[in-house]
Amino acid sequence: MLRVRFLELDTIFQRVAYARPISEIEMELLAALAERLRKSFETEGKTSPPRPRPEQKAAAPEALASGQPLTAPLDLRPAATKTGGQAPGSPAPSAKETLLQALEAGDTKRIMAALYKEVVRAADAIFKEGKAPACPVWETVRESAWYTQNFRPLSLAPLSHFFDIVEDTKELARSASREEILEAVRNRGFAQTLLQLKELFQPYLGSAS
Repeated sequence: MLRVRFLELDTIFQRVAYARPISEIEMELLAALAERLRKSFETEGKTSPPRPRPEQKAAAPEALASGQPLTAPLDLRPAATKTGGQAPGSPAPSAKETLLQALEAGDTKRIMAALYKEVVRAADAIFKEGKAPACPVWETVRESAWYTQNFRPLSLAPLSHFFDIVEDTKELARSASREEILEAVRNRGFAQTLLQLKELFQPYLGSAS
């Protein structure tokens, strides 16, 4: 921008140097050019960052040399460590990760809450659609040490029986109608198993966050 302004000024200077007549328009251009140059310098002075004062630069080295701690030390910990929460932008744990954490910690309340949701979903699918959905929670739980340790203490036999019926329904759904599937699950005591599961889950309902 300044280069263009100086070229304009040089053009007017050449006219003056060779005693060429200068029109009123050129004089107005010269005055306008001077005003634009003044404003350009003023704008640069406002936008340029202020230089740090010498005492500000020397503050940190002096503190380090004397062995004194800085007033506000730089905190390089992640946001999650500072606030005790989850770092911004980090993905939330998946349902399987949450379940695995509960199994590792032996958190029976969370495990039973997850199983309860899956039992309700599977029973609804069988009654309404005559189909059995996938049961990822049960597949994870039954392979865990928590399940082996708590099978007898928590009386988890009805849970095992329920998912056995669900597995058999998956095979039956390939060729049987909805009515045939409902008749098959009735013959295996599906309704009685659901009543047993209701009693099994009752102590844990509403107690897991």
